[in-house]
Amino acid sequence: MAGAFRPLNSARHFPGASFNGLTRRRCLVALLFAGAGRADATIAEVPIAVSVSVNVPFVDAMLDELAAAMGIRWQVLRVPFARVVRMARAGTALGFGVSPSPARVGTLDFSQPLFESGVWGVSRADSPHEASSMSQLKGLNVCVWRDAQLGEAIDNAAQRDFRALAAGGDFAVRLRMLSAGRCDVLLATHYNRERSQLQKRIRAAGADPDQFVIGRQPLAQQPVHVAVRRDGALARWMPLLDKALADRHQAIVALVKSGS
Repeated sequence: MAGAFRPLNSARHFPGASFNGLTRRRCLVALLFAGAGRADATIAEVPIAVSVSVNVPFVDAMLDELAAAMGIRWQVLRVPFARVVRMARAGTALGFGVSPSPARVGTLDFSQPLFESGVWGVSRADSPHEASSMSQLKGLNVCVWRDAQLGEAIDNAAQRDFRALAAGGDFAVRLRMLSAGRCDVLLATHYNRERSQLQKRIRAAGADPDQFVIGRQPLAQQPVHVAVRRDGALARWMPLLDKALADRHQAIVALVKSGS
């Protein structure tokens, strides 16, 4: 009957082919790759907002460790820090590097600390300011990462003891603000207590470290967290994230120490 279904004949449709031997193996390999593709497609992609101001190699290495432990992929969204906070509050992404504050704890939940970040004072070599304590900032113009929470002591001193100037953009942009004389001191966050690692970041940003003076010690230390909207759909990932932090603790400690 015209149009009737006819079973596929391998010899007719694939001349010289046989489903034995090499051809059979090729089919099995193709099936394995197809199965792997389907399995790979089931891996969850979790959106996480990361500030454009962070040390990208270090943060990416940490996120890779956590993703491997969680069995997920990150959908990394690189945005200004103010938008990181807004996206976490809206529930559209996890927020990397958002610390608890009275204004945030009402709507956000926070992971266990990822690591501790130091807040360093950086000034120009041609107009150096020793910025290793809060008292040494008194009366100065200080460039502060816009919308950052740098710890209670710094936040309380801003506008009272020194003039805080909002500085947007990545680290290179903020260094240019300092070089142009728009502030006396730039506050920079860094994830370990090694001044030499911060000097490397300055070089990586396209600047000459010899043109800057870094304080002898951090002005403050604060824990760094991931934040999520408390009643949002993404909140289900937080227990798994906390478990991953515990499972990969030694690897994260090694990353912090190495400055990678």
